[in-house]
Amino acid sequence: TVELNNLDRDFSGRVRFKEPRHPNESSEYFHARVLAYLHCYREGQQFGGGLFKPEEPTIFLRDVVGEYEQWVEFGCPSEN
Repeated sequence: TVELNNLDRDFSGRVRFKEPRHPNESSEYFHARVLAYLHCYREGQQFGGGLFKPEEPTIFLRDVVGEYEQWVEFGCPSEN
């Protein structure tokens, strides 16, 4: 759980999430994903499958009909 205050987006509250870490994912990349998740936080967004599902975005949000409303991708994971 993280206490998040974002005045630009008019959001203040606790954000709770669980994110698995792939065995080949560096701790730096894992922490960068968590920071990106918090930086662009919107209610309902999710982590993609990471190295388990490389075709998915790093972070995404879908609308009510299943279309991508938010797509966040960054970097390239490196082997440990």
